[in-house]
Amino acid sequence: RYVWRKEVVGFSVEPIKAYFDQLPSGGGANKMLLNVAVSDHDGYEDIYFVRPDVIDSHGGSGKLCREELLQELGLSKCLPGRIRGASSIKEAPKGVLQLLGNEAAQSVMAVVRVPCLTYATLV
Repeated sequence: RYVWRKEVVGFSVEPIKAYFDQLPSGGGANKMLLNVAVSDHDGYEDIYFVRPDVIDSHGGSGKLCREELLQELGLSKCLPGRIRGASSIKEAPKGVLQLLGNEAAQSVMAVVRVPCLTYATLV
């Protein structure tokens, strides 16, 4: 990918560990990977996200969906890959609630407390 070319300088911000762990780590010294969220304050926030283990692959990403988990949750197939990474601080992502309905969305959502930084602190 373009951003991983050696002459590109920058940082990647990903608060959800399952996705953070999949970021390429070999970008060189001019790349910084940060396992944090960006918020309106420095501290910690609850982030709501669709569990990666119920989502199909998307755009060349690997499939994390686990068939045995789908059965436990009453799902007939993996959720569409386009909702991979859908997340929101303080509440479930509205788009996911609209797509799946409140009850189904609640069954596939997870909440994790993550460190957060303001943009000013980040840069």
